[in-house]
Amino acid sequence: MTALTNQNESIYRFENFELDPVKRVLVRNGEVVSLTPKRLEILLVLVRNSGRVVDKDELMSEVWPDTIVEESNLTHNVSAVRKALGEKPGEHRFIVTIPGQGYRFVACVSEQGNGAEEILIERTRSRFVFEQDDSDEPVGLYPTVVEAAQLSRIENASYGAGPRPQLSAPAQETSPDSSRLKPFVIGLILACLFCLLAAGVVYRVKNQSSTRGTSDVLSSASQVSIKRLTTQGISVNATLSPDGKLFVYSTSKEGQQSLWLGHVDGSEPLMLRPPAEVSYRGISFVPDGSSLVYVINDDEHPRGALYKSPVFGGPPEKLRERINAPITFAPDGKRFAFVRSDEERGISSIVIATLTDQVERELASRPLARPFAQTGPSWSPDGLLIALGATSDDGSSSEVFLVTVADGETKPLTTSAWESVRSTEWLRDGSGLAIVAVEKSSWGAWQLWQGSYPDGKAVPIIPDLNSYGSPLSLSADDSALLAVQVLSMSNVWVAPAEDLSQASQITFSAYGRRDGWANLDWMPNGKLLYGAFIDQSLTLWAMNADGGDQRQLISTGYIDQLAGMTTDGRYLVFQSNRSGSSEIWRATSDGGELQQLTFGGNNTEPHVSPDGRWVVYRSASDGARALWRIPVEGGDATRLTDKDASWPRISPDGKMIACEYYPNPNLPSKLAIISVGGGEPIKIFDVPRIALFRYSIRWTPDGKAVTYRDGADGIWRQSLDGAAPNRLEGLPQERLYSYSWSPDGKLFAFTRGTTIRDVVLIRNFKNSTNAHR
Repeated sequence: MTALTNQNESIYRFENFELDPVKRVLVRNGEVVSLTPKRLEILLVLVRNSGRVVDKDELMSEVWPDTIVEESNLTHNVSAVRKALGEKPGEHRFIVTIPGQGYRFVACVSEQGNGAEEILIERTRSRFVFEQDDSDEPVGLYPTVVEAAQLSRIENASYGAGPRPQLSAPAQETSPDSSRLKPFVIGLILACLFCLLAAGVVYRVKNQSSTRGTSDVLSSASQVSIKRLTTQGISVNATLSPDGKLFVYSTSKEGQQSLWLGHVDGSEPLMLRPPAEVSYRGISFVPDGSSLVYVINDDEHPRGALYKSPVFGGPPEKLRERINAPITFAPDGKRFAFVRSDEERGISSIVIATLTDQVERELASRPLARPFAQTGPSWSPDGLLIALGATSDDGSSSEVFLVTVADGETKPLTTSAWESVRSTEWLRDGSGLAIVAVEKSSWGAWQLWQGSYPDGKAVPIIPDLNSYGSPLSLSADDSALLAVQVLSMSNVWVAPAEDLSQASQITFSAYGRRDGWANLDWMPNGKLLYGAFIDQSLTLWAMNADGGDQRQLISTGYIDQLAGMTTDGRYLVFQSNRSGSSEIWRATSDGGELQQLTFGGNNTEPHVSPDGRWVVYRSASDGARALWRIPVEGGDATRLTDKDASWPRISPDGKMIACEYYPNPNLPSKLAIISVGGGEPIKIFDVPRIALFRYSIRWTPDGKAVTYRDGADGIWRQSLDGAAPNRLEGLPQERLYSYSWSPDGKLFAFTRGTTIRDVVLIRNFKNSTNAHR
């Protein structure tokens, strides 16, 4: 346990506060904040353990080591600390109460020590080092692409990532006009840069045991280091060369992606492929490091294509089409495997192929209702197995599965009950795998794990405050792991509908909370209904149109999202995983009297009809991914579409539904209008290549047009009369998230967010205690 007094201890900084443990003083904007000695001690203990749950007994023993203290005394003092920090009732910007356990400090914390380049935090069990490379280029923000299960849509929604204007571009790219940046965006950039430098070192090392042995996260001798290899904040995918000296990565800016070669030890990056309207879905070195292969998706190849090119640039060679996901090489470098979704056959398959011919072998298949994860298969070093994520056989969770190359036998390796497994990478000694996965009831928090083979035990590699993209990449000697680190935040703005340029910010949440990211809608009484990421949960909140009177409607502990309210104000309808899988739920307007409306799993994306009688939603419980409707009072559901459709939104007059629609399962989706009673589409519209329907289909208040987001900037408006779509004027030139018009059509609320994505190199991550055959 760390001592309370250390004359060499660093000053802690979070938001506009400085906490000096030597001088025993808390300062806000240069002014001393009045705190009693014991309350200052409480704050010190929580800040020192930022991100980790400090149980009540531990906190009391630290602050009152020789005194018996009632729990109510602790509660009172913690409440006083919250008040001193400026927290409002119901707000959790700094301290979160974990019922039955203790408290967690959740604000982004940095330490001001004597060394500027390397920051250390030492714990009793492990030592983490965050290395900052020498580049002083300013951080930019990027519009990401989505890993859609479908073959065409170019958004990486599971990353939770967002697009932004650039302060600077990668080498050889031109920076845009800085006048486009508004003060809010600049503030977000600075805040996220600050968090990127700090959150990487303020790790939540858990000292209590869990069902997966998180008390053994790292052996006592281990030393994990993280080095940022890119600093523009616009990286999408990356891969490491077998010798660990080079890395190739893609960047995304203003809807275009480019491909770059970098050196792990620094130097100017080399552009391999110029910016273009393509999406790099996977990048890999061949096992001997002699060449590079990558998967692209563009207008010419809507179902994807695999290319090969020299490592240091040169004309690419197209190897084959109909590959739309990352590949993994066999140890011999001659064969590779990938996942393909076949909508017509209703299956998700692992396919084995070679670089030299067009012959393919379907190794194993699963129903689309329980698919293989497309983003991260990994071939074992002995060539006998392929590991990848997949939905569990009962559909309740996601696990790492092993597929035998000889006969296609498929069986789970882990029993961790993750919400989703995104990526796997075998350790070169065959002792286990590095994994990107998200825990149950932990929305958007993609973490790095190490799973051992053959027992399947999984422990966190770095239980920090960041999220990680995929796929992963390892050097040949297991000494370095490459990943994409992600930091996100968002806030809600409201504008007069007649002039969207006059928007005002109404929420001011800190890094990680993501107000309004996955949910923003109006309530009949003129309040806003929105989502917020609180303590690994996605929660539902209500507030006034000016941001006042913020209150949580549903308890923390689940992923509750996509909420809407009936026009009479009786019911709140939303998507939740509280039953163990995604279902549609109903509650009273105050969050009480919860009732589950759908069953069977994979029921998502609800919207309530204006008359309050029906809920339309998307169901993939039978693998079909169709639209359905169910009475808001509960009862039998009715199927509305025969083909794949998603993100339904009922028109203001209750007669039509706008939705994303797939006339051809292997081609890009379109915007469709169907009758509320179901059947074939009434109208179908083409959309821009980087249109994004996720969280975004909305009708204009007059019901004459439908709007949706753009992956680069702004919101598109499609008139029902068939005219070409156009962008809404007055909105910031950046990618937006959820949005909605008020019931009277006079106000427009929208979410502005920012995401920084950079390539990081992680060394000394192997857990010798848990990685074994």
